[in-house]
Amino acid sequence: MLFKTRSFVKANRAAVLFSVFVAAGCGANPDTDAEESIGRTEGALTSQQRIFGFEAPLGWTGSAGNISTSTTHTEGASSLSLRNANYSLLTSQALSTLSGVGTELAIDVLPPAVASWGQLELYATSATLGWTSYQWLGQVSLAGLPAGQFAHLKVPLSAAQQQKLKQSYSDLQIRLAVNAPASSTGWLLDNLHFTSLTQDCAAGSAYTLTFVNQTGVDATMLENLRCTFFATYPLLAQRFNPNASTNVTFSFVETASNPAWAEPGISTIFISKAHLAAHPLDSDVVVHEGMHIVQAGYQDPVQGWIIEGSADFARDRYGLRNLENNWSIPKVWAPGLHFANGYGDAAGFFEWIDSHYRQNKLGIVDALDDVMRSGVVSSSTWISLTGYDVVPLWAQYSNNQAPVQAPAGITFYRDDNYTGWSFTIGAGTYGSTELGSRALQDAISSLKVPSGWRVTAYEHDGSQGASIQYTADTPSVGSTWNDKISTVVISAP
Repeated sequence: MLFKTRSFVKANRAAVLFSVFVAAGCGANPDTDAEESIGRTEGALTSQQRIFGFEAPLGWTGSAGNISTSTTHTEGASSLSLRNANYSLLTSQALSTLSGVGTELAIDVLPPAVASWGQLELYATSATLGWTSYQWLGQVSLAGLPAGQFAHLKVPLSAAQQQKLKQSYSDLQIRLAVNAPASSTGWLLDNLHFTSLTQDCAAGSAYTLTFVNQTGVDATMLENLRCTFFATYPLLAQRFNPNASTNVTFSFVETASNPAWAEPGISTIFISKAHLAAHPLDSDVVVHEGMHIVQAGYQDPVQGWIIEGSADFARDRYGLRNLENNWSIPKVWAPGLHFANGYGDAAGFFEWIDSHYRQNKLGIVDALDDVMRSGVVSSSTWISLTGYDVVPLWAQYSNNQAPVQAPAGITFYRDDNYTGWSFTIGAGTYGSTELGSRALQDAISSLKVPSGWRVTAYEHDGSQGASIQYTADTPSVGSTWNDKISTVVISAP
């Protein structure tokens, strides 16, 4: 949720650095500590060695881009090269019971250039093991890795995952989701293997996390929240605000209408215990809220939809368990979506802008972050960054299917006193989807009604629930109706 207070300390962006985040469910450790890896035997390679070593292109298939082998490698005779894809899901051939299962799964990655964003996600599927859908194994960041040299990255495996992988099966497939800037030169992957090195997820971190009022929260959830913070918050800080607070507090509240919210001014994330109890896998809630802490320093006035869209963009990029939580952002326009709704609607829009107008440039979220630290986002900002203002961009994103302002009708505003986002709507009936497409669903606070026009507002979709009629300008709909209108029926003179 949107943060409540903001500090106003300006911060200059530093170069994005690779962050070491380790252990107990928390991501990758690129150091070269002693480890126990799969050994290679002389003679013919086993299926596991061939596929884990990327020794033949037929061992892996990709959903996008060009896959081949490269003689640049860290073990064996070759590595896998992925070219010309911003996102590709690499799937291995079926594997039988693996040997040498350890506490971590490691892989070597060589970036073709230093990337400002990117991650490698690891999954597994096996009907025999009960992993009929994608079983999340972990994620490592690819942002800031040195170009032209292999980085040694690791993800920890839970005790349950280790136990599963030691069982008997013949249908295990490893899936590697590479989400990173496309390159004609190619990202190289090599030496997928198990290790046996364990560290606490906060070991060596420059950041400090404090829990307040955590009584009653499941201990496993607390650990997942803690490790998700140490795996993701440093990356967000390094990418968007190197001067972000190094001391963050998680304050747990009994019940709340929102799952969580942040107050950057005191570097505190408030988390609903009720939400955690109902969603025991949702440790990624702290990625969205952590982004709000990183956003401290923006200059007023800020546009809330950009704030929330950027936070969902961050969760989509850095969240560790989005797939398990069935959490995602829209990738294409659909009725009911509008950028001014913020959150996923805006995050999906940002990704589209990057792919169409910011290729080989600083991402749109990064660029907007820079602008908001020194000034205000305006029409000229969008034109400077993309060549178009935001509304024409949205029209392109929707393939010209998104609704446009009516030439005459009732104008609704998201804030009191005819301020904030507004949209003029002509005669007709508009339910939650139609209002959502205009960024007005459960968001109306004031309205202007021309002479002779009339609107009946309902609290629920489908003209259901309580209703109220407006026939004149209304600077505030009042607390009873503020942000609670889901249907409007408009009549012209």
